[in-house]
Amino acid sequence: MEITLLDIIMRIAVSILLSGVIGIEREKTNKPAGLRTHVLLAVGSASVMLTGMMLFYTYGSSEPDRLGAQVISGIGFLGAGTIIRSGFEVKGLTTAASIWAVGCIGLAVGAGYYEIAVTASLAVFLALKIFGYIHLNKTEITKTTHAKILFNRSINVEKIYHQIEQQGFKIIAFQYGERKLEMSIFSNQPKRSFNVFDFFDTEDVETITLENESGV
Repeated sequence: MEITLLDIIMRIAVSILLSGVIGIEREKTNKPAGLRTHVLLAVGSASVMLTGMMLFYTYGSSEPDRLGAQVISGIGFLGAGTIIRSGFEVKGLTTAASIWAVGCIGLAVGAGYYEIAVTASLAVFLALKIFGYIHLNKTEITKTTHAKILFNRSINVEKIYHQIEQQGFKIIAFQYGERKLEMSIFSNQPKRSFNVFDFFDTEDVETITLENESGV
């Protein structure tokens, strides 16, 4: 089997189209890896697979699957760059997963397996849209408060911990040291907000930083 110029153009074009659909979805949600990143990754993956196949057909010594395996491994470093840890939260995992998936889709296109590539692209797009919608609806009924508090004296953190839980809030992260307390408080009652001063005296607090977000 010989790979023609038309085959190359078609496969690169299909990789752009399929990855573009996923990239646009990420772009609209203001993710660090958007349209260009996904398209470049898919085109690069398709090019690697095409190169491996052409080397095999020309010289009979190259194994395309080895090149593809290296691409999949390399994508991990790119995906890691989209993962951000902010306080107790880890963000970017979905985008990292979509980058990895697009790389695999690009390999499938480069190998000429359009059925796999199209089906996988549709599955990825639906997962991002539908499951994202389900997650959005879920976060509308939940709320998380992140608090960073610096006290001017030592406090009884164990007592405060139990007081917060007794009020119906769930503590998902709690760390105290050197008069500094960091915690994340979860509530499934959107009309009820966590008020720090329900549990601390104002004269004990030196500085305080609060961040509220919808989420789990």
